[in-house]
Amino acid sequence: MLILIKYLLVCFIVPELLGVIVCGVTKNWERPFFCYISGFITMLAMAYVLYLPIGFTGRSFHRYVQICEIAFAVWSLLGLVIFHKPYAKMLKTSVTGCVSYIKKHPMILAFIGLLVFQLVRLVLYTQIHYSDDDSYITIVGDIMHSDIFYRTDMTTGRPLSGLTVMNPKFRFTGWLAFHALLSELVGVHPLILVKTLLPVAIILLHYMVIIDLYRSLGRGDGEGLPYFLFIYVLLMEFAWGTVYTSWSYYFLTWIWYGKSFLQFVVLPLILTQFLRMRWKNAWDWIWVVDILVAGVGASTMALILLPAEGAALFGTLLILHIIKKVRARHVG
Repeated sequence: MLILIKYLLVCFIVPELLGVIVCGVTKNWERPFFCYISGFITMLAMAYVLYLPIGFTGRSFHRYVQICEIAFAVWSLLGLVIFHKPYAKMLKTSVTGCVSYIKKHPMILAFIGLLVFQLVRLVLYTQIHYSDDDSYITIVGDIMHSDIFYRTDMTTGRPLSGLTVMNPKFRFTGWLAFHALLSELVGVHPLILVKTLLPVAIILLHYMVIIDLYRSLGRGDGEGLPYFLFIYVLLMEFAWGTVYTSWSYYFLTWIWYGKSFLQFVVLPLILTQFLRMRWKNAWDWIWVVDILVAGVGASTMALILLPAEGAALFGTLLILHIIKKVRARHVG
């Protein structure tokens, strides 16, 4: 029971509270789930920024955990002190809005039911083992038990020093350090965390981002949302193919990988933000930087994929702008 309480606190309540200040400064109270989305991203970004100086200077892991705890507590309290009134109003509005939405759109219950089935099956029956699991979980375990970052060879157990260093793709991202942090805070072995507890939080986060993206496309909360979500979760559950061709395969087996978090959370989130972007609002740009830092903290692939996504989006906007100008010129 204590582990369950700590899990709910670390993976759900703390991210929600961390997002209060982001939601407040960007004035996005009307967006459902934005507090939790922004809070989880901020939690990862903060953990990554704090990991870099501590990890590369050889400081201890327990000191990293202590600093993260203090940073999370201060940030959460700051948000509640400054924005407690609009946050309380948002919570009240969200509860009443959810109840009325379910009454008006009962089809949403089919989506919720299939989502619950998906999570239960994932946790209890989909423990697929892959060779990379050994590497990642072993590294996280070494961090926790040796109390230092990336100083042990994951295959031989020998200490790393001098010219023998850990693969840069592990050292330059904070994803495995983030796993170690969550495992320490929740009080479970890294294997239990990544195979049962963390996937539930990330999958729920993914669907929250998808709902936000759907609304950002101008669809609102109309009749189509429950049907879209039901078809989407249906495809994610049963549209499996192979390891290399199926989007849902990674989603339901290795969602706890850094590249998967980048694919299923960060990339759609940055697209959502660009669709909602207020280009002259400084806080919106700071929120974009927050997302970018979290993306790099999850996977080094973000250094390529996020600029590519931004370039594609801006290129599309430029083409649409040119087409609009040409049409206006012909009409004139």
